[in-house]
Amino acid sequence: MNILLVEDYQDLLHAIAESLERLEHRVTGLRTAEEVDAVLARQRTDLALVDLNLPREDGLSLIKRLRQAHPEMGIIVISARNTTLDRVNGYQSGADIYLTKPVANEELVAAIDGLARRLRPSPRLNGVMEDRTIDLNSHTLELNGPQGSARLTTTEFTLLSGLAQANEGRLETPQIYQLLGRSEGKKSALEALIYRVRRKLAETGAGDNCIRAHRLKGYQLFCSVRLL
Repeated sequence: MNILLVEDYQDLLHAIAESLERLEHRVTGLRTAEEVDAVLARQRTDLALVDLNLPREDGLSLIKRLRQAHPEMGIIVISARNTTLDRVNGYQSGADIYLTKPVANEELVAAIDGLARRLRPSPRLNGVMEDRTIDLNSHTLELNGPQGSARLTTTEFTLLSGLAQANEGRLETPQIYQLLGRSEGKKSALEALIYRVRRKLAETGAGDNCIRAHRLKGYQLFCSVRLL
């Protein structure tokens, strides 16, 4: 993975970078948040490891910027701040995982590996799953893919077509309820709807996890769906 490491303590920065590079990750180490934008402009980054106690712009501010500008980037906090409020602030700012210092190398590697599986669950080409374009017929409400077909209900079709046409395939939860013509109801009902559409996409060959929760605020489509 291409990893961005932002840590102002130089010895710790070098130690973490060396351990990850031995595992064949590509690590760019920075000591301030102000250096981040220039790095992201010239190279792809899959994952950011961020300390919170940075000089000038702090880690929470940086995480918020990263999450807004790069929603698919993995973000792991590594911080000496260890209260419940600190963790809550970290997650609310956009962190995927919050680790407290001192962090054992084995735990950090396990966290990175687990997050990598979630970030890249299937082979992709230009951000879209290779050879897995699914056709969605707006007249018959039928899905057709490389492994078969499945019929959608009207509600399932409305949800999937909305995701397919949304910017980056992402809809926030209020947008989904508006699309379905509903007032917000039980979360379990929406999750059941998502599950059914995800299962039918999988039946046609789109992969097992092509609709994923997005930062607990909505859902995002991670396969190519072509409306016919």
